[in-house]
Amino acid sequence: MADPDTDEDAPLAVSPETVTFIVLTARAFSAKEEVTDPGAASNALDDHAIGTLEHRRSDPTAEELMGAVNALTETGQRDLLALLWLGRGDFEPSEWDAARTAAAEVRDLHVARYLIETPLAGDHLAEGLSLLGYGTSEDQLARP
Repeated sequence: MADPDTDEDAPLAVSPETVTFIVLTARAFSAKEEVTDPGAASNALDDHAIGTLEHRRSDPTAEELMGAVNALTETGQRDLLALLWLGRGDFEPSEWDAARTAAAEVRDLHVARYLIETPLAGDHLAEGLSLLGYGTSEDQLARP
């Protein structure tokens, strides 16, 4: 059986399981908020946990997301980009080849940074997988 992370002839150059992991990590990252002033908290008892859902300069969730994306082959990263565009509605499922071609034409490929900066990136990736007919675990991908 061919490895979808390395086989350029595969229908998807990144495994659905890998995309699912990236979806979950992107959602965890996007659930965070900008750093706030702990002195402005309405309940002093909650101040100790205020940093849990805040972005920090060194953010382990962002690092995990970037690491997962950067570990993919260039073709896998381009398919991830095409999946995001498909799920966002930039392309229809019948235009999958066109989405891949558009992703292949991107000169400076910084997919990890692009995912971090794109609102709802995890949702778009999940929708892209679904539109291509890839089965995903509803338990894992369901929005809370």
